[in-house]
Amino acid sequence: QFDTPASLAIDEIGQVYVGDYGNYRIQKFTAIGDYSAQWGASGMDPGDLYLPRGIDFAPDNTAYVIDPLLQRIQRFTLESYSVDWIVGSAGNETGEFDQPFDIEFLADGTFYVSDGSNNRIQRFDQDGAFLDYFNVTSYTGSGTTSSSGIALHPNGFIYVAANSEDRILVFDINGSLVDFWGGSGSADGEFDTPIDIEVG
Repeated sequence: QFDTPASLAIDEIGQVYVGDYGNYRIQKFTAIGDYSAQWGASGMDPGDLYLPRGIDFAPDNTAYVIDPLLQRIQRFTLESYSVDWIVGSAGNETGEFDQPFDIEFLADGTFYVSDGSNNRIQRFDQDGAFLDYFNVTSYTGSGTTSSSGIALHPNGFIYVAANSEDRILVFDINGSLVDFWGGSGSADGEFDTPIDIEVG
């Protein structure tokens, strides 16, 4: 059972992991939906999860989970579901977060984090060392905007769900805005607070 499932990820052998937001845990299922395992509990200690949201897998198949209210990312081994690494704290300096939302890995093990209310995308190496960031430029070309979901395209572009602007923004690998689409409304191609995005 779930209480507000907020994220989903699939590992390299097809097992499904659900961020069970309101139950402060990650649940694991087989590819056909049979329950397998879970980890996490409400709290602030290592391994605890307080409203977990984004989840993704590194190339070595460890699980990285974003905890937006605790402003941190935890890495879990899938053999014992124990946490072996934590990065992040509240703030607006590099390596700090304000409502981190989503995480996406590159093949080399580096990963991007949508740092929602800091209006930027940060990049880290697989051990959590800060590498660089770019600001999420508004579709108007002036100022910045908040972000929620992100996705990486094989062509190298970074797609960002700009929930406050009702648009999808597209950035190149250098963080330059190169395209956008959408708009506020309910007609085809319009959005009302887009939260997430995935590239097939």
